[in-house]
Amino acid sequence: MAFATYHYLLAVLSTLILYNLYSRYRFNSRYKLPPALPGALPLIGNTHQIPPLNQGLWGQRMARQHGELFTASIGGSTWVFLNSSRVVNDLMEKRSAIYSSRAPAPFASGLLSNDCRMLLMPYGERWRLLRRILHSVLNKQMMPTFAPFQDVESRHLLWDFLDNPQQWHLGTQRFANSVIMSVVFGKRMKLEDPDVRELFDTSNELILALQPGANLVDSLPVLAKILPKPLQWWRKRGERLHDKTVGVYKKQVQDLERRMAEGKARDCFAVRFLKDPSTKDYGATQTYFALGSHGAAATDKRWVVTAREALDRVCGSAGSSATDMRLPNFDDRPELEYITATVKEAFRWRPFAEIGLPTMLIQDDEYEGYKFPKGTLFTWNAMAIALDEREYEQAERFWPERFMNGDLNNVMKGHWSFGPGRRACSGYNVGETNVWIAVARLIYCFDFDEVPGKPIDTLSTNWGEHRWAPIAVKITPRSVAHAELVRRECKGAVDADSRKARQPVTRGKAPTFTEDARHACHTKYWLAALFASAAAAIFAFPIVSFLAFYFYTIPNSLKDSRRRKLPPGPRGLPFLGNYLDLAKADTFRFQVQEWSKQYGEVWYTKIGGGDWIWLSSPRAVKELMDKRSSIYSSRPPTPLAGDTASAGRRQLFMAYGPAYRVVRKIAHSLLNINVTTSYQPIQDLESKQLMYDLIHSPENFYDHNRRYSSSVILTATYGHRMPDWDAPIIKSIYKVINNLQTFATPGGWLVDTFPELAVLPSWMLGNWREFGKKCFEHDSPIYLGLWRKMKQEVDEGRCNPCFARDFYLSEPEKQGLDELQAAYQTGGLVEAGSETTSAYLNSFILRMLENPDVAKKAQEEIDRVIGHERLPEWEDEKDLPYLRAIIKELLRMRPPNKIGIQHATTEDDWFDGYFIPKGSVVVLDWWTINNSPLLWTDPQKFQPERFLKNHPLPAAAYINAADPNDRDHFSYGAGRRVCPGVHLAEKSLYLNISRVLWGFNLSKKVGPDGKVIEPEAGMVPGWMTIPLPFECEITVRGDGKRKIMERVWEEARRGLKADGDIPDGQGYGNNLKNRG
Repeated sequence: MAFATYHYLLAVLSTLILYNLYSRYRFNSRYKLPPALPGALPLIGNTHQIPPLNQGLWGQRMARQHGELFTASIGGSTWVFLNSSRVVNDLMEKRSAIYSSRAPAPFASGLLSNDCRMLLMPYGERWRLLRRILHSVLNKQMMPTFAPFQDVESRHLLWDFLDNPQQWHLGTQRFANSVIMSVVFGKRMKLEDPDVRELFDTSNELILALQPGANLVDSLPVLAKILPKPLQWWRKRGERLHDKTVGVYKKQVQDLERRMAEGKARDCFAVRFLKDPSTKDYGATQTYFALGSHGAAATDKRWVVTAREALDRVCGSAGSSATDMRLPNFDDRPELEYITATVKEAFRWRPFAEIGLPTMLIQDDEYEGYKFPKGTLFTWNAMAIALDEREYEQAERFWPERFMNGDLNNVMKGHWSFGPGRRACSGYNVGETNVWIAVARLIYCFDFDEVPGKPIDTLSTNWGEHRWAPIAVKITPRSVAHAELVRRECKGAVDADSRKARQPVTRGKAPTFTEDARHACHTKYWLAALFASAAAAIFAFPIVSFLAFYFYTIPNSLKDSRRRKLPPGPRGLPFLGNYLDLAKADTFRFQVQEWSKQYGEVWYTKIGGGDWIWLSSPRAVKELMDKRSSIYSSRPPTPLAGDTASAGRRQLFMAYGPAYRVVRKIAHSLLNINVTTSYQPIQDLESKQLMYDLIHSPENFYDHNRRYSSSVILTATYGHRMPDWDAPIIKSIYKVINNLQTFATPGGWLVDTFPELAVLPSWMLGNWREFGKKCFEHDSPIYLGLWRKMKQEVDEGRCNPCFARDFYLSEPEKQGLDELQAAYQTGGLVEAGSETTSAYLNSFILRMLENPDVAKKAQEEIDRVIGHERLPEWEDEKDLPYLRAIIKELLRMRPPNKIGIQHATTEDDWFDGYFIPKGSVVVLDWWTINNSPLLWTDPQKFQPERFLKNHPLPAAAYINAADPNDRDHFSYGAGRRVCPGVHLAEKSLYLNISRVLWGFNLSKKVGPDGKVIEPEAGMVPGWMTIPLPFECEITVRGDGKRKIMERVWEEARRGLKADGDIPDGQGYGNNLKNRG
């Protein structure tokens, strides 16, 4: 066991070093980045050059030396610093759709935040949902809701400054927190409330964790994947901080829930959040973070002396009596423009995030001669921009007059303190109004002076410090009248408890931020260096053992000379081969296409301990997967996906053999062309509901399509339809699909890439066995429950005609199939048919938004053939060639998964002089074939016309074409593993696409600001090509068509039960009744 651990650690250490060198070589050959900072060191890059404090001055210095853009290596990440408003606007604003994600952060986001902190979430559906909720509360129209709280808390702030000016920093903290806590949790805060200190402490922990290079694992996220948990030195500290943070937020949520239960809770954001049905699926931790992280928000504490003439003119001058004076309020804003300019200048002059907060690019991009790879981090160099004389006249001068222009009241314009693009601070309206009312009242009532002998250096001050005052300042009332005004106007705003005698602040030497930050930033690197040195001595003998083990177990040309004739391919890393490339599932297809251009139609990669043969031409696919299908139809071993998570029962992962042939025959009996015709009444019914749903809630089109595809396959398989997307069984099915996405992604789990490692303890490889068992324990009861319910209905004589009924009556146990296999066989059809069809329906809508000319041409064809008085029907398909071509182009441009379909060989073989070993993974490289310029003109363009002349028939007619170049596309696979659901899928796509185009116009959505919202074009993480949710404007093409679609659905639903299901024992439609 000790040797195995040594071997594993050695492999990790070697891999990190080699991967770093290899990545740099490959990176430099493909991409061009802005000038790089000199002095980068192996592994840590430029991290050691970035100071833990005053990073803005460092960023300003670097920007002056290197221009508008420069590159820094922070650990294992590439950062591009944007040093002018021009490039920030060009990239992070105008291209925000691809510049708005976050980098993986196993410590700061994973452990410290349990992946629940919105600030660190990757750009996706979950982040957008939280963002919408926040915008609904923090938008400009909601500012009147905050105004009463800001009024009372700013009065309290004045009292604190008058009553205890030495602790002014606690007063500003209390003010900022109490405003947001009142709105979020419906409770106020006191001056030295321990809750305030706890909230600031948790924020400070996060700030430290986000410092560049503060945590080695956040700089090299691969460590979290390849190191077993016992060796993850950062885990204990992260879990401790996470528990502390959750405890702070949980305390606030539970206090609110107690007040809600007692009927004492005031209306506030958290009350609405907890009652909102859209948040019912949040776990407790997500709720605590969603609410609590905003309770820790703070305001700016840099008070400035501005022109008091306007304040005195509006509210009364210092020479007046207290009775003739009043506090400024929000109604005075039109007359206090200089205060607004002062606040705006404060945000510009000293931005809080001095070097910004990096966002991650989610696809390759080019800009002004540079080529950026996906995964690059971009940050706006806020301080450098703010102090750049090319951006602002007299940039280092605090000069509010610069904002006395037409953009004065545009909070976001003129500075970058709230951030750029889609990651801009959602609370900017609240932040600006908080500062405005506080600044106006403080400047009106108090004088602020330096303390003799303690000059204030605004550039080097740590404004984020909350434990003690960051600067020494003398605060006095402007006059006796002003002091009397504060006592008169502000005493009522202060709770009695908060006016009690306060304990003195603890004295003594304060630990410096620099010491804390240096410890956080650099300790791990010294540990890593010590670990590397010790490893060199400790592993001297195990190195020999490991190499002997490797060459004994892994095929190589020393043992088998035939392997010298393997197809050509890219060189990989020792031990890992090209595994790290494969692990990037979302972009690997682009790398594959480049390799196919370089190495030809049959080429080779080493993935872990396995041989992968890539077939990148129709000829190679035909010769091997079709003509030699008897030895090219198996699957590679997958200890996690196939054995543990599926108990060997999922057809998708079964090796080719007697058991597979049995289940394959069963699948064909359900999905052959003759039987799928009997499902047409089901598809017609579900399609009519889909049209009705699109009329009445078009904004939910994404889920309507998912409901349609799930209900069709559930009805065909089990005899029960799902009329509502919120049906529990649909949610359960999609949870199964999410599990499948997680454990089936090629390269996602080390054990499925190195099956030999399955003999090692599970904890050494990410606890894969425990995860697989957890998935199986979730999935199997769902499928067994559906199977057993169907059996009961059959036995009671009330089962609707369906495949599962016929399968059960055929006595599967006589074919050697146990109950679990039977349940997985029927359930597997549901998981296969639910997401794929809906993914293509949603991809169709996305393509029409991108290609409105195609939609218009298709509508012209449909109107010409169908007219306006009825829906398209089955018999119309042959007369709609352009529509059929759209379906083919959809499938060509976006195959079902991101890698390619994988078979495995059961015997050694030779092809074109190349040796293909037994057990090789043979990949149908459909992304390369479907996008080959040798086969398609302008393959990246959505052009249905390419199919009109040579491919007028459905896809199934070309799957077995004698000439492989006659195939329309390869997205249904090849050989004995070709998709059995091709007929059902094509019928669903035809019926719904034709009816959507007949009844609706599709266009890009326009936002409230009048700007067109570009749809999200990315895909859900994982191995399947599921489009990310996006926005779309769907409108009915006239009242006549609206009435027809509503009428046909009303007629169709009359044959259903009250709950929308099919009547027991009857089926739906004459074809199904006759079949039953």
